Amino acid sequence: INEESFLKDVAWMNLLKLRASLGTSGNDRIGDYYYLSQLGTFYSAFGSTKQTGAAAANIANPDLKWEETQSRDLGFDLTMCRNRVQFNFDYYRNNTRNLLFNVPVPYTTGFESTLTNIGKIRNSGWEVDLTTHNVDGKFKWDSNLNLSQNTNKVIEMGANTTQIISSINGGQFITKVGGQVSQFYILPTDGFLATTDFDATGKALVPIL
Repeated sequence: INEESFLKDVAWMNLLKLRASLGTSGNDRIGDYYYLSQLGTFYSAFGSTKQTGAAAANIANPDLKWEETQSRDLGFDLTMCRNRVQFNFDYYRNNTRNLLFNVPVPYTTGFESTLTNIGKIRNSGWEVDLTTHNVDGKFKWDSNLNLSQNTNKVIEMGANTTQIISSINGGQFITKVGGQVSQFYILPTDGFLATTDFDATGKALVPIL
């Protein structure tokens, strides 16, 4: 843009460029042949000895496919003061559909979860990058400042699902429509009772609901 007739005489501006992009990419985090029911090696007791055998290692899902993320990006680049100051800005919005997610299933199936395509999430945010060349000679001094923000939101979770609660390493996480992916799922509390909250007979000295 700085080379257009209405800006080419602006001496302090070396570069002004607008950018826009739109594209779709796939995510292949499925694993080889994961749409099939594969066999795994397991141990079982047979009499008084431990025996090795084969059994299904996952639930088959013939409809399993890649995630698809459609990305939109708008930004601009500005260089000024004899190329000593460079400023870049980007705003993006990424919509991911057919999200790959381990959905909990009843334990009667023999498994805790199964990988499936479910729902749609949105990631949006902005990035700012400022670079300055303060001293350029035998002694060089450059500065760089980078700021960014990203938010994600669950848009859809399938026809019959509004939320999924999962357990990882003893903690529980919830993913629900309108919220973020894998938020901490905990019970609210007004505090914890200590031994000083009770008298010698065990009667509470503080209100307990």
